[in-house]
Amino acid sequence: MIHESSYKENMKKSAMEVERQDERFMMEMFLQMVIDEAVLKLKVERLLAAIDEALDKRDEETFYELSHEYKELMDALYK
Repeated sequence: MIHESSYKENMKKSAMEVERQDERFMMEMFLQMVIDEAVLKLKVERLLAAIDEALDKRDEETFYELSHEYKELMDALYK
């Protein structure tokens, strides 16, 4: 005799699979946000360090270029 799952069991399995897929999707979204945040922080740190270096060297042109890049980055983040 072959054991056949009942409709109720099949629906429960299906619902659990959908729930696992939703959890996986949310975890992937969260991980991507963490990665994006880390990359952004690194970019900002490097940009600020380069701005400080330009100030130390009294390199006005580089300072203005980097400051403009920093401002554009901040504007894009907080608009």
